[in-house]
Amino acid sequence: MSRLWPLLLLVGTGCAPEAEVLPPLGEAVVVVDTDAPVPQLVSQLRVDLYELDGTWVRTLEVPRSSREGWPLSFSIFTSDQARGRELLLRLRAFPDNKVRDYRGERFVPVPAPDAYPDQCPGAPPEYTENKRLLRRDEAGELELDEAGEPVDVTPLEEPLPDLTIDRLLHVRLEPGVAGGLRVTLHGACVGTEANLFDLETCVDAAQVYVPVEPQVGSDDAQLGPTQAGTWPPPGPCDAVPDDDEVCVDGGAFILGDLGVFGFGRFDAFPERVVVLPPLRVDRFEVTVADFRAWWTAEPRDLPAPSAPEDDGAVSPFCTWSETEGERDGFSLNCVPWVTARAYCLDRGGDLPTEAQWEWVAAAAGRSQQDRYPFGSDQAACDLGVHARADSPAVGATECSALGLGPQLATEPRGDVTPVYGIAAMGGNLREWVRDEYRAYCSSGWAATTWDNPQCAATGTENRTARGGDWTVSSELLLSAIRELSFGPDERSDRVGFRCVRPGSPSDGG
Repeated sequence: MSRLWPLLLLVGTGCAPEAEVLPPLGEAVVVVDTDAPVPQLVSQLRVDLYELDGTWVRTLEVPRSSREGWPLSFSIFTSDQARGRELLLRLRAFPDNKVRDYRGERFVPVPAPDAYPDQCPGAPPEYTENKRLLRRDEAGELELDEAGEPVDVTPLEEPLPDLTIDRLLHVRLEPGVAGGLRVTLHGACVGTEANLFDLETCVDAAQVYVPVEPQVGSDDAQLGPTQAGTWPPPGPCDAVPDDDEVCVDGGAFILGDLGVFGFGRFDAFPERVVVLPPLRVDRFEVTVADFRAWWTAEPRDLPAPSAPEDDGAVSPFCTWSETEGERDGFSLNCVPWVTARAYCLDRGGDLPTEAQWEWVAAAAGRSQQDRYPFGSDQAACDLGVHARADSPAVGATECSALGLGPQLATEPRGDVTPVYGIAAMGGNLREWVRDEYRAYCSSGWAATTWDNPQCAATGTENRTARGGDWTVSSELLLSAIRELSFGPDERSDRVGFRCVRPGSPSDGG
């Protein structure tokens, strides 16, 4: 007796399958919703069906780029009335164009934080299987091409696991019974890849796996209102900012940018979804005058910034001066990481983490992420401070006629973030951040979840500087750029800093 193959029918939003037009089949009407933001983090749904033995049965990809498109429903059924059927249903919600080449089914367990701390592993531990989708007729028989070979209809691409909400279900179809299942793809599971080998899946907590148990449909799988956009919960900045400080709401965004490929020792990928709390952020980079007022208030057992007139000066473009002068309004550079962090801590804050810095630069307050802190378009010479080197040996020179080196902190020349107006996150100076300098594919990053992550692994003293600076050309002002690495006592004429503080009194702000 040939077995009858399960069918997968997309029904869509607002209309459920009408039972009277179908014979009395074993059927499950599946209603799928998400609580993640649409379309910022979710705009596509990939549906795959498998037999329990792992045979790939069906695939379907559905665009759902508006909130009104959720929830959606489809029906899984079989006309085999003699016996029940059990199937694996995989649901993956992900953003537009965030896919990779399909090279078989792969699963990479979450590594220990120190498994490969410093760089991308050449061959991470993973499960692999060259799983293929072969076309079958409704009776489950393989269709053959003219050469007598099975027709391979395997998709060429699959969603990027780090940006995908991935849910695996075990669906039981009972003969003659029509039931329903309602599934919410929780944003908390983004980046926690379903394990099709050991049949484990994330339900509602990051990097927490539960066994996939059989489910029989019930009668309560109604479409109803969507939960889209309810995760993460609202993170309003309700602290009272000081002068020259901006109160920035929290939220979710994609950290990293595949387009940064080739810039720097560690590229800005793999991308990942990150959720940040509200922050108070310095509107401007810390100036020479700001720092001097703190530095001279009491003795400091810290390495001092370098000035251009020092013996063995780091650079003639250092801005530090121990006495008042024409450089007071300039952003402070040539300052060690350890000293910059001490300044922020003493002022009730800290250096931002990489994720906090990029949230402010790329996404905070915006309906869609921008590639540059000041918007989506590349900067001309009259926007921001970049390409101001005095020679090709130092850096890009095409904008040097407007002035060499770093400039006044309070004159960003249009290099300000939309909505919040935070200055010079694109050019002028790169900025120290709190994190150690690690590849995003290292275990130190891979072991973190989406919740306000920080790379705080031990074993290296290199620290990260974010953003562009006065020596780089306009294409290197990307929000995701992370090119430089220094020890905590090193100084650079291209690196300054700003501070952040908690944006809610409940967070200590």
